[in-house]
Amino acid sequence: MKTALYFILFLTASLGLSEEVENSTQLEWWETTLLYQIYPRSFKDSNADGIGDLKGICEKLDYVKSIGVDAIWIQPFYKSPMFDMGYDVEDYKAVDPTFGTIEDFKELQKAVKDRGMKLILDYVPNHTSDKCEWFKLSERRIEPYTDYYIWKDPKRINDTHTTVPNNWKSIFPGSMWTWSDIRKQYYLHQFSAQQPDLNYRNPKVKKEMEGVLRFWLDLGADGFRVDAVSHLYEAAHFMDEPPSLNWDTFRIYTFEQPECVDLVKEWRAVLDEYSKKDGKPSLIITITRGPARDCSTRALTFGICGFCFYRDSRVYITGPSSEWGTSSYAKINSGMHLTEATVGPIAETATGDQCSGTAQKMQGLLHRRNPGYQSIRTTGTRM
Repeated sequence: MKTALYFILFLTASLGLSEEVENSTQLEWWETTLLYQIYPRSFKDSNADGIGDLKGICEKLDYVKSIGVDAIWIQPFYKSPMFDMGYDVEDYKAVDPTFGTIEDFKELQKAVKDRGMKLILDYVPNHTSDKCEWFKLSERRIEPYTDYYIWKDPKRINDTHTTVPNNWKSIFPGSMWTWSDIRKQYYLHQFSAQQPDLNYRNPKVKKEMEGVLRFWLDLGADGFRVDAVSHLYEAAHFMDEPPSLNWDTFRIYTFEQPECVDLVKEWRAVLDEYSKKDGKPSLIITITRGPARDCSTRALTFGICGFCFYRDSRVYITGPSSEWGTSSYAKINSGMHLTEATVGPIAETATGDQCSGTAQKMQGLLHRRNPGYQSIRTTGTRM
C-alpha cells in the first residue's frame, strides 16, 4: 500500500520485448516509455514550507526530461488527512492544500505536455478516508450514500454478547471490521480503520469512481496507476476464511476476487473512450502482491506486461482493449523483474537469463535516448 518515500526511476518493458525494442517506432509510447515515479511530499519544495508540492515538480521538469524520461507518475496529491501518506483520500477531485491548488495541477499538466512527456496519476479506488463526505453521509444512512461502503450487523454470540461479522483480517494488524457508534453497524476496511472500503457491488459507487477517472482525464491525465486492485472486492457470502498462516490459502475471500476482472475492464473502457476521441492511447498500471492466483493472471493480462519493482509483486500495464487476451502469465513472467527499490543499471537489476536479455535491450534503448547515461541512481535522493 505505502510505496517508497523517495522517487524511483524505472523502465517499462513491452510484451516479450524481443526484436521489437530495436525498432521502438512501431510501439505505442507506453510500451517503451521511461517512467519516473514522484512522491510529491519529498520531491521538491517550491515555497520553503518544508514539504514538496506540485509547483516544485514543475520546477524540476527540465531536469527530469534531460535524463531521458518520457512520462512521470505522481503519487497521491488529493485532499487527505494524510493518515496513510495520501492513500486515504478525502476528496478525489481536489488538490490537498499541502501540495497546491487545482490551478497548480493545470499548470503542471501543461508544462509536462509542452515538454512532450506523459502524465500518470495514482488512482486510489479501494477505499476513501473516513473523513470523506461520502463516508460521513453513509454512516448517517443519508441517500444515496447509505450503501457506498460495506456495512454489516454484528454476529450474535448469545443473548447478551455480539462480535465482529466474521474473522477477516486487515492488511494492517487487527480485524477488517470497525464499529460505528453512529450507524450501530460494523464497516469493512481492508487496510486501516481510517480507510473504509467502497462497495463496488453498488452501481452508484462504480459510476461515482468512473467520474473520478473522467475528471482527471478531462484535465489532461494520460493514464493511472491503480492502487490496491487486488482488494477491490470481497466474497459476497461473508463466510469466515480458513485458518492459515499462508497468505495464498488464508485470504481466499478477501484478495483477488474474480469481480476485479470486470471492474478493471470497465475502467479500461473509459480510457478507451477518451483515446478514441483524441487519438492518444492511455494506460492503466496495476500492481498485485503475493502469489498470483486466477484473478491476477486473468484480470491483469489484458495487454502488454512489464516489470516488478517491489519484491514479490507483479506490475501489469494494460493497453487498449483490442489487445486483451494476447498475453499469458508466462509472458508476464518474461517481462522485466526488478528488485525492491530498484537502483543502478537496468541490466544489473534484472534476474534470470530471459529477463537479463530483455533488460539489456531496454538499457540499449535508454542509451540511444540519452547517450550520456551510465547508471541513473535516484532512490533516496531529494531534489
